[in-house]
Amino acid sequence: MRKNIITLALFTIFIIILYFPIFNNFFQQDEWSAFANIYIVGYREYILNALIPDPGHYVPFARILLAVYFKMFQLDYWKWALVSVIWHISNSFLVYVLARKIFKENWQAFSSGILFALFAAGQQATSWVVADGATHGATFFILLSIILFFESKIWLSLLMLLFSLLFKEIAVGIFAFFPLLIIVKNYLEKKKIFDIRILYFIVVAIFYVGFRYLTFLGIFSNITAPIITESQTANDITYNIATFPIKGISQIIIPQYILLETSKFIAIKLPDGIAGLPGTNFFDNFYLKYVFESLVYFVFVIISIIMILLLKFKRNKMVTIATFGLIFAAINSMIYALSPGRSSFIPIIDSRNLYLPSIGIIFFIVGIASLFKNWKLSYIFILIFTIFNFVVTKIELTKISNIGSQRQNILNQITQDNLLLKDKQIFYIESDTSYYGLPDEIRILPFQSGFGQTLLVWFSNQSDFPKDLYKDQFLWDLKSQGYKEVGNRGFGYFRELNLLKSTLSEYNLSIESVVAYSWDSKEEKLTNITEAIRSKLKGDKKR
Repeated sequence: MRKNIITLALFTIFIIILYFPIFNNFFQQDEWSAFANIYIVGYREYILNALIPDPGHYVPFARILLAVYFKMFQLDYWKWALVSVIWHISNSFLVYVLARKIFKENWQAFSSGILFALFAAGQQATSWVVADGATHGATFFILLSIILFFESKIWLSLLMLLFSLLFKEIAVGIFAFFPLLIIVKNYLEKKKIFDIRILYFIVVAIFYVGFRYLTFLGIFSNITAPIITESQTANDITYNIATFPIKGISQIIIPQYILLETSKFIAIKLPDGIAGLPGTNFFDNFYLKYVFESLVYFVFVIISIIMILLLKFKRNKMVTIATFGLIFAAINSMIYALSPGRSSFIPIIDSRNLYLPSIGIIFFIVGIASLFKNWKLSYIFILIFTIFNFVVTKIELTKISNIGSQRQNILNQITQDNLLLKDKQIFYIESDTSYYGLPDEIRILPFQSGFGQTLLVWFSNQSDFPKDLYKDQFLWDLKSQGYKEVGNRGFGYFRELNLLKSTLSEYNLSIESVVAYSWDSKEEKLTNITEAIRSKLKGDKKR
């Protein structure tokens, strides 16, 4: 017990030191849409709706948890960040508990837990708070499932697996992984290959897949949701399923940040006629599609050669653990190829989706480290990996927190200037920059979803907006602008002056309802230009 408390305390200290920058981060994208949906239907209805089978993603536990968080925390970001960090500490400790059952040695168990705690691959699961409940919750219960499996508590293990899937459907591969583990273990121990436990997993898997198939057909509800075949062809789906395990393994062992920076460096050294000019869409597409992809395959080939040599010349318990670690990572990377709404070419697996597969890679790394005859070399090997991931994660989290602070400053400035909104309020904001791959002529603020919806949700605490204002994803799209009235209340957001003028005329709105800002991306400065824009609008109206 004392050893566990000390271990948990150490994990907590290291994780807080590493993830402290996320307390300066901010909401990023999908959460604004989720918050708007909660405002539309209310907490109780949102939770009840979460239980209705969805043909896209059926993750009721994650949606319920999101509603509970929002009820408790509202838009106090630091509280969301704190809960996310606590989830990650809990999962790191469970990795330690699982590793102790697998390796039997404390140093290997501690190495596994601390590596997971500081690993760069899945940092987005903790740093992006809207991904927190789903990814952390699913991983927490799948870790419990694996631990119970090793304790031969099969039905409890299966129950935890189902709980995991109700948070996020990322552990479907476990239905194949556990039977494979049983078969190999029985074979090595010269027991009967088929085991009644395999039948249990097959039965539950058929039940779950059957249930999801019926939800896909719309048997339980008339909810519509995007499906994978809308954005990918059969060839795309096949290619992604085949290559995601390769990409997952490579992008976990070598952090994406390093792979991306190396790919850019190589592409810059190539002639402009081949790679294009840095900063252009052609260059970005080239280095991602050809250089980054090739680098990922190269890393995987090196790993494969190492494993083939080990299996041929040094087959023992540690090599078996390392092998199954890779299999675990491969199986649990494959499912992300079936995510709806993704484009045909997917070179980079989202960091949060590497959180669960990284557990397998950690056991692979610790298994390899355990092969050194000199224990000092084993410690040095683990230490190098740990420090390397700590530094890379710190760089990424600092970058993310800087963007988050920038977004908070923008919203805080607008709030201070507009403590009381008008019944019919319009925001007009000019920008000098296009972000997130948009065409140069579409200039927005550095927010990953429509800034109009962000403002609408942000001001909800101090303005009693009608629920219908939030409906139909109003102003959620990144390029969106427009105006909407419900009863005597209205809200609008524009970045094009001509569209603003026509809207004022169409709805017979007062020019005094317009508040205007200008964004300077180089100076990272938001300037209030309300008087100038109102004067311009008045001048144009007189003509």
